[in-house]
Amino acid sequence: MEDNSWYRSVVGTPGLMRAARGSYAAVVREDLAAAGFDDIPRNGAFVLALLLRDGGLSHLTKGLGVRTKAEGDLIDQMVMRGYLERTVTGEDGAGVLLSPTERGLSADRVAGQATSRVDAMLEAELGASGFEAFQQGLMALAKLRAEGWTDSD
Repeated sequence: MEDNSWYRSVVGTPGLMRAARGSYAAVVREDLAAAGFDDIPRNGAFVLALLLRDGGLSHLTKGLGVRTKAEGDLIDQMVMRGYLERTVTGEDGAGVLLSPTERGLSADRVAGQATSRVDAMLEAELGASGFEAFQQGLMALAKLRAEGWTDSD
């Protein structure tokens, strides 16, 4: 990789991360659209992944860097478009359970396959140890944000 490439000179590591994120997003959105999920909201695949792998959406606001209202709007869109089902729980009706529909599960599978394909290309470029170090670096950054060691956006 050239040291004077546009993505290195933009704003250093943050610029590289922004450009790199677009690589995953483009492939995931393209594959979702090709599979008939062209109406999934932006960040919808992230919501599904959190719900299915984290057991809930407790990290959604921090993971997306959005406010609670934007989070609610995103969930509403996903319910209206058939990716999530909302069930009221509790005797007083105050609780809400979100679960993926069959459509949501199918979209999650497509997004997961797309992500795995980009991972494989990246690992081929970096080698196994380089890819592992890359993932560890990203996890360290995520941990810093999750633990509140960084300034808010």
